[in-house]
Amino acid sequence: MAAPSAGSWSTFQHKELMAADRGRRMLGVCGMHPHHQETLKKNRVVLAKQLLLSELLEHLLEKDIITLEMRELIQILWNTP
Repeated sequence: MAAPSAGSWSTFQHKELMAADRGRRMLGVCGMHPHHQETLKKNRVVLAKQLLLSELLEHLLEKDIITLEMRELIQILWNTP
């Protein structure tokens, strides 16, 4: 595999920056308040963990490893401070 040339590297960086800018503009277009954007950024790790837990629990439920009641109890315990 050949190493990327200087020109292709700058094209890659340019595309990456454009994608990041497009993401910022989309948040602005959809009307998300800057304060909410900041809160979302700060809580992204917690939100990702909750998403992973939800997916895992759904998988365990589909495989009949846990019951609905067990899933609800786990979610309640996970969200308890």
